[in-house]
Amino acid sequence: MRRYLFNCLTVTLLLVISCCQHYTAVVIGALIEITARIAAQREDTQLRSPRILGSNIHYLRSATAQITFANAEIVRQGRRTSLVRVSCWQSERTAPIANGVVQLLFSTSGKNQDGIGNK
Repeated sequence: MRRYLFNCLTVTLLLVISCCQHYTAVVIGALIEITARIAAQREDTQLRSPRILGSNIHYLRSATAQITFANAEIVRQGRRTSLVRVSCWQSERTAPIANGVVQLLFSTSGKNQDGIGNK
């Protein structure tokens, strides 16, 4: 179950982790990257879909099978690239379970990577 909550420059994603313990890190990493893409794409005036150039994820605490939140803060939004800082937490926002920095690349043409033109 995913629910998207949008604020001005912040994107908060809610995800319920209900998978095996072995995949928890993968799910949290994907949550961080998806949150960063949504935040950057929402702030792009040309409605382009960004590609992920790189991500640095730090796992701080072990996650449990409960509701997980992610919050994105855009550090820099340029014409071609965007740098987004993401933090994930479960029960208390002051006790994050993971945080990361994601660098994204926007296409320069009038088409996004799916080949769909912008209108």
